[in-house]
Amino acid sequence: MNIGNEFRFDLWLYNEMQKRGFNKTEMAEASGVSIQAIMHYLNNKRLPTLRTLIAILDAFDMRIDFVSR
Repeated sequence: MNIGNEFRFDLWLYNEMQKRGFNKTEMAEASGVSIQAIMHYLNNKRLPTLRTLIAILDAFDMRIDFVSR
């Protein structure tokens, strides 16, 4: 999610979880990421590593696309 030109992972994660009806526990189970880490991401205290981001995207059945400008 963008606010101005800034991407907010916490807001994006929250909205994606809401769309799918995931709570923190379900998100952790689906992604294999700890509940504590999910809470850190939702509270904007940390950003996931690439490996963790891929696990979260897999839980949402999403993929990363790299594009060049």
